[in-house]
Amino acid sequence: MIEATLTPSKTFKNTVLLVFLLGSDGLVMRLRPIVASLALALAALNAGGWFDWAAKSSAQETSLQQPPTFETPAAVKAAFEPLAKTISDAKSLRATVKLTVTSAVGDEVLGKNEGLLQLASITPNKLALAAKFDSDAIRFACNGEKLFIQLSPTAYVESEPPKDFQSLIAAMPIQLGPQPEPMLWLCLAGLNPLDSMLQGLSSAEVVDNAGPDAKNTIIRASRPEGIRWELTLSQEAKPRPVSLAIDITDMITQANNMQLPAGYSFKIHYNFERWEVDTELSKELFQFNPPKDAERFESMSEFLLKKNNSAPHPLLGKPAPVFTTKTPAGDEVKVLYDSEEVLVLDFWATWCAPCVESLPEMSQLAESYKDRGVRFFAINVSEEIPAIESFLKERKLSLPVLLDPQGEIAGAFSASAIPLTVLIGKSGRVEAVHVGFDPQESAEILAGEIDTLLAGRRIYEAKEIEEQATEEQATEEQAPEEKAREEKKS
Repeated sequence: MIEATLTPSKTFKNTVLLVFLLGSDGLVMRLRPIVASLALALAALNAGGWFDWAAKSSAQETSLQQPPTFETPAAVKAAFEPLAKTISDAKSLRATVKLTVTSAVGDEVLGKNEGLLQLASITPNKLALAAKFDSDAIRFACNGEKLFIQLSPTAYVESEPPKDFQSLIAAMPIQLGPQPEPMLWLCLAGLNPLDSMLQGLSSAEVVDNAGPDAKNTIIRASRPEGIRWELTLSQEAKPRPVSLAIDITDMITQANNMQLPAGYSFKIHYNFERWEVDTELSKELFQFNPPKDAERFESMSEFLLKKNNSAPHPLLGKPAPVFTTKTPAGDEVKVLYDSEEVLVLDFWATWCAPCVESLPEMSQLAESYKDRGVRFFAINVSEEIPAIESFLKERKLSLPVLLDPQGEIAGAFSASAIPLTVLIGKSGRVEAVHVGFDPQESAEILAGEIDTLLAGRRIYEAKEIEEQATEEQATEEQAPEEKAREEKKS
């Protein structure tokens, strides 16, 4: 059986990536080891977004230390209103924005990534957006009837269009780096950034500006979640944003109780290099012609599932990592493996919509296999205990929950996206890994795999994995040689 030592404490189609789309291997993972552990925490904040805190579950709201109601000063509203009115009255808007993301300890820069975003929009929902991050490029095109997202020269998503830009921001199909929402509110025609950027603040002020940018207005504000931002506006007849600086260092620390080196910071800077309202935009901007032989997907979920399942998970066929953690009640649990039980691990978070959708199904599945030699653990990634407990109580879920406050267990199981479900057989080896959740198929597939493992059979042989990896490597090595031969013949 699975040995779980409890010590009382004295005191599938849908998925969410846990890395930023800033480089093929993710932003944080390329930084020094001292900040590599931030990957899961930062992605959690990123996936949740900035301006949707009011829409989050009440479980998360109760976990925050809410300050007394803050009334935005009249001077701040007066400084912001001309820009907000310019954007909300605009029928079209075109912008070029440079994004810089920097992590540092004191004056020492640990990592710096840059991106360029070009946006053109016509109300209510026509959009052309091109985003380039290091070696990665993404393109959005919405002609009002269909939304297209080109992810690579060989893959694109075609889906129904958003009703308006506010709906698009609220359910962004792919993240454009950390905290993209405020930039989008300032760059899409017909939106009112006053309603979003000045909501839920804990402080705000218009800064006296006597420096080289004295002709600009600077608004500085903070939010109770640990976000600080500074917006610089021009004082032209038609005001425009000049730059937006966002510091989420405190948010990372507060949300995850992380031990960071003294002087650590994580900052995001948007520079609005071009910004024009009510400019004439060609209709060709909003058209999309798929690349030849590119594969069409109906949703980002479908694309991510195929991408994540196209190569074997690195732990398939290998012994599952042994780990020790705690329950929300504070009891210590050490998970070991032997030949009597099957173990199912489900990595999740309350901010992850696909996870929330999958948990009731997991709970029912766990109940159906009760006392049949199967143990289920729902492992929460990087969230606080009050939020988890309130969430479980509100949804009446009885799954055994384990905590992964630093993302260490998720890292050990190579959980680069959630929900992630891991099946461990009686041999203690990882037999199956599923990324995402499909309400029509996932539960049935998992049940079939559990039955296979209960019968003492294997799902994925380690030898098969090695053979597949060898074949793929051989194909990659032969490709350049074959290309060279063809060129020589021609």
